[in-house]
Amino acid sequence: MNAALTFDTLLALLLLWSAWQALSTPKLDRAVIMFIVFGLLLTLVWSRLDAPDIALAEAALGAGLTGTLLLDALAAFGQTGQPAGNTGFVTTIKRFPTILVLLVLLAALLAALSKLPLQAVNLPAMVAQQMPDSGVSHPVTAVLLNFRGYDTLLEVAVLMLALLGILTVGLPVERPLLSRNLLVPILARYAVPLMTLAAIYLLWAGSHRPGGAFQAAAMLAAGVVLLNLAQVQPRWIPGQHWIRQLISAGFLLFLCIAALLLMLNGGLLHYPPDQAGLLILLIESGLTVSLAINLAAFYLLRSDRPEPLPNQEDEP
Repeated sequence: MNAALTFDTLLALLLLWSAWQALSTPKLDRAVIMFIVFGLLLTLVWSRLDAPDIALAEAALGAGLTGTLLLDALAAFGQTGQPAGNTGFVTTIKRFPTILVLLVLLAALLAALSKLPLQAVNLPAMVAQQMPDSGVSHPVTAVLLNFRGYDTLLEVAVLMLALLGILTVGLPVERPLLSRNLLVPILARYAVPLMTLAAIYLLWAGSHRPGGAFQAAAMLAAGVVLLNLAQVQPRWIPGQHWIRQLISAGFLLFLCIAALLLMLNGGLLHYPPDQAGLLILLIESGLTVSLAINLAAFYLLRSDRPEPLPNQEDEP
């Protein structure tokens, strides 16, 4: 067994161990710490799989931003000890029906996978054959924004509809932060510039290696949320028109290019080979900004209504 295989085996075992510890420990503070450890180990896994875009996103979003949110929530509500309720053997007995159902579902999925027919079409070979006309040199970007570009267009529309649903249901009223974790401003000061540079790199690298608009937008959105946790970036309200304009700009740019190509070439997102690279870069640049605002708005948007005053009937 060589050194690389030994390292990968140890990394896989540590990943499974940290996941089990994060799910099984009764102490919330330990669970959050193990979740962060799991995210860092998963970053190494993606790096070993030659997926630097996913590794960067996991380090910034999974271990970084999500871990910061969970730590800040623990500090805000003071829930670091063992949660109320039964633990140990009694809890295991109560969870047995759920575990049994999951095991049956796992067996059914494995049985279905074993009966799947062999792949009739060699998709990697077809993608490689069409790469010279795609305008980019990375197959993932070629598939997402050229060969199956309409799928990506609909994914952007789904994110916009999700935000519209949140606005329809209603937004929480602005409240002061319950905790003031001193580590968050320090983390934001050093992490946000690095996250911005990583987002620019992911956008630029999308044409010839793993990366692209979605990864870059997620990185920028995480930076904006981190600034809010550090009390640098205030919350947003729906009445700020620039939010809706930037969110819709990327989708409208994508839609206009798709409609123009449909009229000129008779096909949806059928790029001319000589202009495919430029058009894809234009679409990805617009999507990076609009998706970053869209993702950040899920966390930062608040109601513009004033917070209701407490009941003062008992006051003299």
